[in-house]
Amino acid sequence: MSIVKRLSTTLISRIDNLVGDIENHEALIKAAIDEQKKKIAAAKIQLRKIKVSETHTVERLEAEAERTLKWQQRALKEAEHDESKALLCLQRRQKGLEQQAKLREMVAEYRVTRERVAQDVAQCEGALKSLMQKHELMRARQSSVDAMSAINETGGADFDHLQASFDRWEIRLAQGEMGDRELDSIDLLEQEYRADENDQVLRLQLAELIQGQQSLSE
Repeated sequence: MSIVKRLSTTLISRIDNLVGDIENHEALIKAAIDEQKKKIAAAKIQLRKIKVSETHTVERLEAEAERTLKWQQRALKEAEHDESKALLCLQRRQKGLEQQAKLREMVAEYRVTRERVAQDVAQCEGALKSLMQKHELMRARQSSVDAMSAINETGGADFDHLQASFDRWEIRLAQGEMGDRELDSIDLLEQEYRADENDQVLRLQLAELIQGQQSLSE
């Protein structure tokens, strides 16, 4: 497994392990997505470096092939009148062929590495796109849940407030009614006392009248 794949697998595994334990899922997933973006960006930079190195190696291979061909042509030209010099040219040609073989191996290795990294980057970008889409979906669902919660909380708060107002109103009415009944009781009691006192006054007056009448009779 390549480094980019391992990083991606580790990241996704970390999200799966922690998402159930952390309250703020939004912040966790956003941080993970940002981290994945940075890693993909770093992988793309590395991919560009590989491409540059591959291109440079191909250019070296082409230049070496041209030099090798020239040494071969020189060897053929010198073979007619200077065999020793022709052999030296062939030695240079042989070294050129060996250098070409090494450069071809390097080009092949760069090509394999480039294709593998490019494939890994594409897979990571696909996984990142999927994560971002799921993130947006979850954010939309969370917004809906938050909106409904706000509506329910607001509605409940208003109902409780109104119910409390009704309760306070009823208490005040009950207190007022109790006060009225108490006043009514006090008035009745006062009336009773006044009636008794009035009766006593009338009895005194009656007694005085009787006594006065008796005095006249005597």
